[in-house]
Amino acid sequence: MLRRLFAFTVLLLLVGGGYYLWVSSPHGRIDDLQGLGGRFEDLRVTASVRAALALNRRLQTSDLHVDTAKGRIRLTGSAPDAATRSLAMEVAMAVPGVSQVDSSVAVNVPPASPEGDGRTLGERLDDQALAGKLKLAFSLHRDLAGLPVQIEVRRRRVTLAGLPTASTALALRVARDVPDVLEVELQ
Repeated sequence: MLRRLFAFTVLLLLVGGGYYLWVSSPHGRIDDLQGLGGRFEDLRVTASVRAALALNRRLQTSDLHVDTAKGRIRLTGSAPDAATRSLAMEVAMAVPGVSQVDSSVAVNVPPASPEGDGRTLGERLDDQALAGKLKLAFSLHRDLAGLPVQIEVRRRRVTLAGLPTASTALALRVARDVPDVLEVELQ
């Protein structure tokens, strides 16, 4: 019986001492509990803004990051143009719990096309796809695989360079047989 009373007294002293330390420390105050609630609210708002940005189709090409402090959103990252950056700010501001949006989003300006190129983006993509087909056709031919051939394609017109003289006729024939090739020449 005396042991139980002693154990209960020690337990009571430990609990009381722990409570005293918790209340007297700066981390144990009610203000800190409210601050903890504020941090959870900021996390909720951050998650909501990230979800809203991810669900907007026009923002899929953007690389955006979200930070929240007391309802103020800070957007960082990059967007393809100023309109997309403005849209990201609008979407973030529309989320419940957001009081202000600050943006440090950089606008990535695409590099200018080389002067005199004259091809549209679609033509460039078609030419790159055709160059890929030609490389594959050469790699799948026993006598052309591994040769240091350089392929240039402009508007479906193919120029081959770097071929050994003995392989040029075969390379011209294989290149002409690839679909979508208009003409082939050697350089």
